[in-house]
Amino acid sequence: MRLTDEAWLGRFTRRHSNVRLEVRDRLEMGPRLTMFEVRILPGRASGWRAELRGLPGVRRVETLHSSRVEEVDRVFFEGPTYVPLLRDHGLVRRFPFPVSNGVARWTVVGPPRKVRALAAQMRRSSDTVEIEAIRPRADAPSVLTPRQREVLRRAFEEGYFEVPRKISLTRLAAKMGVAISTLSVTIAVIERKLLGDLENGRGSGFPSDRDESLASGS
Repeated sequence: MRLTDEAWLGRFTRRHSNVRLEVRDRLEMGPRLTMFEVRILPGRASGWRAELRGLPGVRRVETLHSSRVEEVDRVFFEGPTYVPLLRDHGLVRRFPFPVSNGVARWTVVGPPRKVRALAAQMRRSSDTVEIEAIRPRADAPSVLTPRQREVLRRAFEEGYFEVPRKISLTRLAAKMGVAISTLSVTIAVIERKLLGDLENGRGSGFPSDRDESLASGS
């Protein structure tokens, strides 16, 4: 989805077309207030914080890390997001997802019919939403390893899978004493295996064995 300049992610990445931005996590903080944890590459000497603070709907910015190589910020945004729409369709969006030159790309995991219904609903308000790719489900063992079961247990206990989410990926990684990137990959693998079981009829009975990737917004 090509974001408008009214969306803070759209305006910022279009203004800096050479910048790579990843939305690493999102946490609902209250009615209409959402925290986005973003990684911006490259960083810059003066930092991105001041510019981010001046974007539409941005109420506060906290810089977690800043260097010439990259910057990690928490952006507190007040306004509508696509989370309720995803929730209504029962779909899972994967993190991190990239935003470049005003275009946000999600990977949405779920039954193709639901993904297509989501795209159709979003097109009614924007004609720039499109399904970018349909990928066959990779064969994978459905049984989690002991380490994966432990990670899943901790994530549930800490409220990572609750709606709204009670803990961010960054905080969960810190509590577990692992790198954010390692935890992100581990959770993605766990989701993949569990969704594979569901799609094969050993759970909710998803009607297809395919994932779909949806180009969309924040």
